[in-house]
Amino acid sequence: MKAIFTLALITLFAFTVQAQQKESPKKKQTKEVQKFSTHDKKMESLTKELKMDDTQKANVSKTIKAFDQRISEINTSNLSADEKKKRLTKIVTQKEKNIESYLSKEQFSSYKKLNTTSNL
Repeated sequence: MKAIFTLALITLFAFTVQAQQKESPKKKQTKEVQKFSTHDKKMESLTKELKMDDTQKANVSKTIKAFDQRISEINTSNLSADEKKKRLTKIVTQKEKNIESYLSKEQFSSYKKLNTTSNL
């Protein structure tokens, strides 16, 4: 009787732990929608403020998505804090250079001002 009770408790515990560890697909999908929504809002704001044409918008959007992905990968990595900081600094610098290549001087100047005030 004790053995059955112990086995039942162990099984119940195992199912509880497993249920807590799984992230529901709906929750995962919600996170992806939020990321997409944030990116869209960011691009809508940049397009309006910088008066970007369609080509600029596409290039800047692609650049921001790619660099946001790289930044996310670094933030979730097992690197030391110093190494993360070095890599993030390098990535942000490269992102700025890429975006600068797609914008006019006036647009890039405005972008930098927006970037420092709203952390785009």
